[in-house]
Amino acid sequence: MSTAAIEAKVVLLGSASVGKTCIVTRATSDFFDPEQVSTVGASFSAKTIQTETARVTLRIWDTAGQERFRSLAPMYFQGAQAAVVVFSLTSKDTLEDSATWVEELKTHFETLPVLYLVGNKADLTEEKCISIEEANEMAERLHAIYFETSAKTGQNVNELFEDIADHMQNNEVKVDTNNLQPVLNENNKKSQCC
Repeated sequence: MSTAAIEAKVVLLGSASVGKTCIVTRATSDFFDPEQVSTVGASFSAKTIQTETARVTLRIWDTAGQERFRSLAPMYFQGAQAAVVVFSLTSKDTLEDSATWVEELKTHFETLPVLYLVGNKADLTEEKCISIEEANEMAERLHAIYFETSAKTGQNVNELFEDIADHMQNNEVKVDTNNLQPVLNENNKKSQCC
């Protein structure tokens, strides 16, 4: 029995210095750089995850969070099947800004992609100012799946991307290896947004 090949676009959004790039680096290279510089525009990485029934390749777009690059972020939204909105557990402003990022997403999608809210920097327990209840409340408000991560220690980073891969597998977006264009599984006749 062969496994399906699934390819999905994932976009990471959030304020500057919340750890988006560090999360991607931890997920793709199992590495943490404490001197990580801010992303300019966007960067691209890929991570392949083998699930029980599929080989899922996540094409991960890490967008810049600085205000001066914020207008560029929508260029990277197009075609995303999952959006990961990251905030820092050490900054209430970044949690509140998460709602703004989701509103921005809504202006570009008829139906939102699978949405994740990620509270990063869980290792900074002394500086943590956002409770699990506050984060869960925001996730519920945004209709998002909540994860708490630490890019520094790796806490829940792989679990986050494995959950995304499981969602992509369950949505049955497959890759036609002849022309490498995503196509819907024939068993799923529902139309989906691009």
